[in-house]
Amino acid sequence: MEHKPDRNTNEAISGDLKDRGRLEELQKANQEFKEARLAALNLMEEDAIVSEQALRQSEARYRFLFDNINQGVQICELVRNEAGAVTGLQPIHVNPAWMNITVRGQGTANTASLLPVQDQPWFRYCEQVKENGAPARFEAKMNEGQWLDVFITQMEGDQFMILLTDITERKRHDINQSFLAYCSVALLKAGSLKDMVDAIGENAHAYLGASACTFLKVEDDQDTVQLIAGWEEVSQPLPAGILQLSTLVNHNNLGQLSQAIPLILQQTSTEPTVPKDPALGLMRTALYVPVVRDQQIRYILCIYHTSPYHWFKDQVSLLTELAGRAWNKLARLEAEEKLKASEENYKAIVNQSVSGIFKLSLDGHVLFTNAYFAKMLGYSMEELLRLTVKDIVHPDDLDKTFAGFNSMVGSGQPFEIEKRLKRKDQSVIWVTNYAAPLFDSQNQPIGALVVSVDISRHKAVEQQKDEFISI
Repeated sequence: MEHKPDRNTNEAISGDLKDRGRLEELQKANQEFKEARLAALNLMEEDAIVSEQALRQSEARYRFLFDNINQGVQICELVRNEAGAVTGLQPIHVNPAWMNITVRGQGTANTASLLPVQDQPWFRYCEQVKENGAPARFEAKMNEGQWLDVFITQMEGDQFMILLTDITERKRHDINQSFLAYCSVALLKAGSLKDMVDAIGENAHAYLGASACTFLKVEDDQDTVQLIAGWEEVSQPLPAGILQLSTLVNHNNLGQLSQAIPLILQQTSTEPTVPKDPALGLMRTALYVPVVRDQQIRYILCIYHTSPYHWFKDQVSLLTELAGRAWNKLARLEAEEKLKASEENYKAIVNQSVSGIFKLSLDGHVLFTNAYFAKMLGYSMEELLRLTVKDIVHPDDLDKTFAGFNSMVGSGQPFEIEKRLKRKDQSVIWVTNYAAPLFDSQNQPIGALVVSVDISRHKAVEQQKDEFISI
């Protein structure tokens, strides 16, 4: 049972005043009935008929108010043992609304006490009201997710009046909106697919009692699916790797998913110890929420419970809305992760290459270099990024370098050139440079990517051959 402090919003204050008004009206009618009954006993015989009528009218008014109030009302009395200690609560009068509320939460009315089941005896609250001399109000979560607003006030002696209001729909709406709000914030903050699914899973666990959450990606063939991210409270076997959607759900369920209709799956065995349903693993209940775009299933959001769970329509609608909000973020994060993986592969290839690779701007500044090219020239990568073509090309080769570069920019075609480069220690190496133009989104040249191969040894051999032939 969960308790919350007294509400102080305008709505709650208004509700308190209305409930207090109804209680005061009931108490006043009850008092009038008692006074009329006492007066009837004291009247002379000739007035007995008149007093009898007044008594009946007073009782009828009280009974009408008691039976027709929207809230559940119970008049009860503390039960004491021989030592005077309170041991229970004895119902005296219960109105129909009370029976309807308690039956809704429990399936059948608790005829023993006519009180909803909760973790603390109700007479404890009545004792507190009597001790404090003031009414008490609190919210209580009962069985099957029912929420009640409870108001207890003392009538006289050990008698109390308890007022119940079923606030389940309002509480469920508040919980659903809080869940959606927290997940929406998490979607904005998520920097990866795992971050996003972890946030949804943790909030689904906190608000819906979920045990696990996964996102499945559906390929273009509409049958191949892959787990791209998952969250679980405890380690449980879940659908993972490359799977076939046709092996997870039957043909009818597949058609339901393709129409963007969520699918609820229930494990039929009482206590599964081995996975019998590939769509559930060891879970007892799962909700599959498809994300459909262009008449194709793109992703499936899966929410699991380890115990039987009743999905309410508002919860299914809530998760359907969440899955729709997650679509754009999901697609973008997946694209970013693919790009990141591609960039990492590119960097690995560039950095492990046995050739120098560097990038130049149109004005000749070094924008990027791999470690091998920096090593070729004896610089650190940071030092090289502060230099220009004029700093690293031999003065005698600058003219043909600029001529080739300008021709490449004008024609948009790559070019190859042999030339000398100056190292940091002012020594000279011979290289063959393969330069290709780089373009922006408007197909305008913005620079060049150059692959530089050290041919100093080859040039030295050629020089030796020339000297030998000349001798």
